[in-house]
Amino acid sequence: MTDNTPQLLARAAAARADRNLAESDRLYREILARDERHHESWHGLALNGLARDRYDIAVAMADKAIAIESAIAAYHNTRGAGFERMGRPELAAASYRRALAITPNDAALHATLGLLYGQQGKLAEAVAAFTQSLALAPDDKHVQYNLGFANEKLGRYDDAIAAYQRTLALEPNSAEAWMSLGKVLFAVNRLEESLTASDRALALKPGHADAWNNRGTALFQLDRPAEALESYDRAMSLSPANALNHVNRANALVRVGRLPEALPMFARAQALNPDFAEAHWSESLCRLRMGDMPKGWEKYEWRWRVRPETARAFASHLWLGDEMIAGKSILIHGEQGFGDCIHFCRYVPMVAERGAKVVLEVPRELTRLMAGLKGVSEIRTQGEPLPETDFHCPLASLPLAFRTSPDTIPAAVPYLKVPPHVAAHWRDRLANLSRPRIGLNWVAGARHWGELHRSIAPETLAPLRDCGATLVSLQQNYRREDSAWLAANPTIHDFGAEITDFADTAAIAREMDLVISVDTAVAHLAGALALPVWILLSYIGDWRWLTERSDSPWYPTAKLYRQAGINDWAGVIARVTDDVKRGLPESVKR
Repeated sequence: MTDNTPQLLARAAAARADRNLAESDRLYREILARDERHHESWHGLALNGLARDRYDIAVAMADKAIAIESAIAAYHNTRGAGFERMGRPELAAASYRRALAITPNDAALHATLGLLYGQQGKLAEAVAAFTQSLALAPDDKHVQYNLGFANEKLGRYDDAIAAYQRTLALEPNSAEAWMSLGKVLFAVNRLEESLTASDRALALKPGHADAWNNRGTALFQLDRPAEALESYDRAMSLSPANALNHVNRANALVRVGRLPEALPMFARAQALNPDFAEAHWSESLCRLRMGDMPKGWEKYEWRWRVRPETARAFASHLWLGDEMIAGKSILIHGEQGFGDCIHFCRYVPMVAERGAKVVLEVPRELTRLMAGLKGVSEIRTQGEPLPETDFHCPLASLPLAFRTSPDTIPAAVPYLKVPPHVAAHWRDRLANLSRPRIGLNWVAGARHWGELHRSIAPETLAPLRDCGATLVSLQQNYRREDSAWLAANPTIHDFGAEITDFADTAAIAREMDLVISVDTAVAHLAGALALPVWILLSYIGDWRWLTERSDSPWYPTAKLYRQAGINDWAGVIARVTDDVKRGLPESVKR
């Protein structure tokens, strides 16, 4: 009798191709009735199970095939596909790895495993799998793109950029790849290139909402908020249910000074996504700028959800002003930048006045300066062991705890003092500098997201050289262009190499007749010391400077100089120079 098994196999496969699965099953069963160890037929039934979306059957039939013949990669691959579609990724990955052990040069299978790892959040494993796939098939544009995406999610932005660029070399008309490239270029602050990439994506796909959003974000960071608004408008029209588009547009409205119009946008974003932390946080900053402090402080607490990495776990209870703390101990701790610590530490005496023992924890750079702050029973440097306390409160949550309004801002200055021995050292060190003396700070702290907008190019300060005063740098750290400018202007005295912390900076500032500073820690320091300080602000300054004011309710000795237009630092310096030539403010008594 002639064995017609090959013909039956071919007919079964053809029936499956024609979606005649019942006939295909019948033919495979006919073969198995003769030979139950015919593994190819068990595998055929597994493939039919996949075709029917009966993944349990697919896995069971593949198991029978593998039990008979385990050295065929396709059987493990089919088993993996069944598990993957059943939502059991670990078992699927194990099957794919078994298949790859048999056929290690299967580029497509490496790519499949990479996608599975990516879906599980195993991004490093995904990168390795995609990399192996590309070693075997380097011209696969889809795998190149997936490699870029996995690296992007890992924060390996340079690797992501390289992968997206290779994708585009293979497929120059991929709008998705241009969009993704623009997004990652933005992440590494290559803003002009990011804008160009977004424009390329939109030229290919004008209806790409994410590309419009990316374009707006690049324009926003390039200080072109009016143009950013136009891009966000397009993104919103294409994707009206995307809460991020509403938040981005609202922030652009704030940046151009249209604060009341921003509030409904934040509300809409929160309606679309009630847990969208960025929408609540940005609304808080908008409200605080507008002087709406009660609602602003409440929303300010969303900062922990925006930057969860800054949140810390304490055994003690969080105090936000409600509990009686007389006779209790409380840890007050900084969680933001130096300027914020200096700004909010004014509340520490008020906590102590409620009868609590205050333990204050601050960065090392502030420990000497704040050790003498009224109301501090014990001071600790961040990183040191902390004592057990009954309560804790972040410094930036104290305005909420005290229900601060514009009328109740604690503005009594000075609330910081220079340690006497530090003051004496710098008084002697600066004794030979002629008066009047002006202390300068033109660079915002690099840790702050707005450093680009707050800082001034050093050459913009040139008019101050002719104002008839001795100029002293109050900065410790410099950019490359700052060092070059100081080297070319030796009449500006620089003591940065001798400054060890803010106690030194405070002592130097105390020896000035005027401090002129951009919005950074030095401005807060001068205000907290009750020194005459002129603060140079970008077009839309930080929330604490409110709007359209030349004075500050937080610092009585401060005078605010705002840009008349976006990036108009030259105009600010011109006004400051004119005012200096008219006469310095009366110096404080030392």
